[in-house]
Amino acid sequence: MGGTFAPRRLDPWTAFNVARIKRKLAANAEVGILATAANRFETPQAIDTGCPADATAKPGVDGRCTNDAYVFSTDGRWRSGLGTYAVAWQAVGSTIQNGPERVEPDGKNIQPGTFAPGASLYVGKDGGAHWLWNAWQHVAGRTLEFNDLGYLERKNDYQAYLSLSYRTLDPWWVTRETSTALQVNLRETLDGLELWREIRLAASANLVNFWSLYGNVHLRGSYFDDRETGDGTALERTAAAGVSGEVASDPRLPLTVWLSSTFDVKRGGGVNFGVNAQIALRALSRLELALLPTGGYESGSPRYVAKDTVAQGADVPYHFGTQTAASVGATLRAAFTFTPELSLQWYTQVFLTRVHYGPYFTISQPAGSKVHLADLTIPDLTAPASGTADTESATLNVNVVLRWEYHLGSTLFLVYTRAQNPTLAPSPGGEPAFELRPLLQGRAADNVLMLKLAYWFG
Repeated sequence: MGGTFAPRRLDPWTAFNVARIKRKLAANAEVGILATAANRFETPQAIDTGCPADATAKPGVDGRCTNDAYVFSTDGRWRSGLGTYAVAWQAVGSTIQNGPERVEPDGKNIQPGTFAPGASLYVGKDGGAHWLWNAWQHVAGRTLEFNDLGYLERKNDYQAYLSLSYRTLDPWWVTRETSTALQVNLRETLDGLELWREIRLAASANLVNFWSLYGNVHLRGSYFDDRETGDGTALERTAAAGVSGEVASDPRLPLTVWLSSTFDVKRGGGVNFGVNAQIALRALSRLELALLPTGGYESGSPRYVAKDTVAQGADVPYHFGTQTAASVGATLRAAFTFTPELSLQWYTQVFLTRVHYGPYFTISQPAGSKVHLADLTIPDLTAPASGTADTESATLNVNVVLRWEYHLGSTLFLVYTRAQNPTLAPSPGGEPAFELRPLLQGRAADNVLMLKLAYWFG
């Protein structure tokens, strides 16, 4: 086998630190603080050179290609004596230091040295009969960031949620308990850009045979996605109405089934359909198997395709295409227990997608502005031919873990992972398709074998 190997550092040595203190103030109240730090030990380099992990990225003014990140938060919880009422809150602040700015898809980049706050508040009546309610508020600053050692879906975010429900806890007809709720969801940026607006009426029931049912009807208003184009230009998404439902069988049986589906009709044309299922089998006391198929289809929504490079300050030509996307996938999970100390876990996931664009639309306007659907009505005949931006993808992930507790509290893990995500492209002039063959051929496979040993001194 030919080829030349050269070492290259992708990430510097990093120290991750977490400190958590929590104290009970009473039997039903507590407060706590949490602090995290991610410190990267990196040798500065010339600022006109590319960074090791990405040659197109440039170091900051201090020669660093990565940032140090710090987060501090405080939180508290209170529940009434009978557990009927509850209050929970959290306040958080973050900052990154050193290195370059972090480029964000909403156009609001994070500069080193800046501080950003965030906060959440939950108040609700969670117990008692029959009326329940809860409200939740969440604010994330424009440059809040704690993804170095945590997870933040997005910054520059305000969310409000309100639910009013009526439940029964006494058996009636074929039900053991029921719940009916009216829910309102609102989400927008701190600048007032609508990110989500939805109202739904939901109902659920647990049956006397231990099956469970859930369904809702929902109405979603039009909203904007400010991360669609990657520079903060916000694309409008159409309003829609739809239904969702779930059914789950008796969890006490050896064979259990769960099915979830949603169907939306979009204003102006187009649909969104998705289905997820799980079939679990406990054939033996030592063996558990679960198959999780999934599928989805969406049509009728213009989506971002590309933009042209222009002089600074000039309007940017954005190209959009009406998207038709479909996906299918399946996940297989298995676990076998040889002895209480020795077990084997298996996880396999296959996921296929195909995406077609057309017709195309072009609009020129300043970066960071809004793109309204009403402006995307006349197809651009000079845009790339239909199908140019089409994509196909195939993904395979395999994870096998052998766990052996060779001594009380001391464990050895032998882990094998395989990841495949080959580069695929539709045939010229053809429609995109589901391509499973590249996975079967072993294309673009990364295989990793890891050994982890933990010893408990005690």
